[in-house]
Amino acid sequence: MIEEVERILAEADEKDRCILRAAWEEFARSGYHNANMDHIAAAAGLGKGTVYRRFHNKQFLFFAVVRSGHRHLSKRMEQAGAKLPFRESLHAKLAVVTEHLEANVGAMRLMMHEQSKTIENFSAAEVQELSNSMWKEQYEFWRRTVEAAVQEGHLPAREETELSMLALMLAGMVRGCYIEFYFCREMAGLKKEMTDRWNNLLMKILFEGVFA
Repeated sequence: MIEEVERILAEADEKDRCILRAAWEEFARSGYHNANMDHIAAAAGLGKGTVYRRFHNKQFLFFAVVRSGHRHLSKRMEQAGAKLPFRESLHAKLAVVTEHLEANVGAMRLMMHEQSKTIENFSAAEVQELSNSMWKEQYEFWRRTVEAAVQEGHLPAREETELSMLALMLAGMVRGCYIEFYFCREMAGLKKEMTDRWNNLLMKILFEGVFA
């Protein structure tokens, strides 16, 4: 399944992007089980047959939407701070994450809840394949970050295995921090200065603990 999802997203044209945007809004508003493919097609300005020819069924479309959002965030992170020094570049990338989560926190909370219910209709192998593809992207980002830290003198040169282990630890730590902050806590009244403090604290942990 994931290979087909990735192929469609890689080849997505404007119609596909319209479908994905409309589906994101419908799933976020109605949840998976109450989402209506007719509503998605109408919002995309397309016939329902066009939606099904491209995305097969509601389950497939749901996971394409989840994967598309993850790909979009990863691309923005790669572009952010590309020409800045290492510390400023990493701070810019983390700022992109918080901006993305702040803008979509309600929808993403619902999507995470719905995803847990939707995967009951997929085989364990399909779910694992999708999860692995997203985890691999996160790991590769932190692996590149660790390598950049070594090149700029923030980390001493280490064996390949150690660098891989550090990248895995950072990916898990940062993902867990953001999930706790944005999805497990009440978001009412959360202001930008609070998220800025969160990112500044995370940078302090990284640069005084990891990249000291």
